Amino acid sequence: MDNRARLYKPTRARDLLAEGRAALGRAAGAEANLEAEVLLRDILDQERASFFANLDEQVTALNVALYHELLNRRQQGEPVAYILGYKEFYGREFMVNKGVLIPRPETELLVERAVKLLTAKGLAAGTLVDVGTGSGVIGLTLALELPALQVTAVDLSEAALYVAFTNRDKFGLKERVPLLTSDLLAAVAGPVDALVTNLPYTILGEIEPAVLISEPWLALSGGGGDGFGLYRRFLEEAWFKLKPGGLIAAEIGYNQGSLAATFARDLWPEARVEIAQDYAGHDRMLIVETEAE
Repeated sequence: MDNRARLYKPTRARDLLAEGRAALGRAAGAEANLEAEVLLRDILDQERASFFANLDEQVTALNVALYHELLNRRQQGEPVAYILGYKEFYGREFMVNKGVLIPRPETELLVERAVKLLTAKGLAAGTLVDVGTGSGVIGLTLALELPALQVTAVDLSEAALYVAFTNRDKFGLKERVPLLTSDLLAAVAGPVDALVTNLPYTILGEIEPAVLISEPWLALSGGGGDGFGLYRRFLEEAWFKLKPGGLIAAEIGYNQGSLAATFARDLWPEARVEIAQDYAGHDRMLIVETEAE
């Protein structure tokens, strides 16, 4: 018997789930019920319907021990996505680890908007660069949603690129999506039809301590005093790399809409510049559509 199981005995899934919910009350707050369920289902390798249909089944002592280990990691502040090693994004499971930022629901809005704009502008078979790709969720999802799109993904972090390589190969995109080490657009030859990005836009002093401790520094820093430092550099470089009639879709901070729009309009006076909102009604996306020749 595995030594980890010696302190435990078989327990009904129902009782173990209740224990997990109580244990995660402080660490997960309103998400405690869901997180306890997700962690237990991962241990049992069960889909949700099957899990709830078998709540009175006995869980082996070893699986009880493994569940307690996961609960302890979560209680210590480790995010569920890092514990599981994956995060669902746009209906697909992407590998994540401590080398990349955990994808947020707001970023799905960016992808959704980019798909619509690329299609409407006739760029669905054009060239696109995902800048600061991290785990690759943006660029790889766009490549999957638009099979004729020519996507390149770049990042400065080798740890992030390792995760992006793994996700790219998982989805069969090895031949379609080059991955490059690049400080913003330095390694991008250009010109390109579209640029998408979710660069660090946070003000470090405003980040929740649990996030600051758990997630990679490189993915959180660089925004400067107003959180817009990297975006200034990105947009200035984009001015040289983006084709006329091109598209920029970027995720921004909730308080950066006016700043982002003004900066973009100074660079592209004739462009269509829009600030779009997230689920909570906060400014979240900068959209720039440059004028065609």
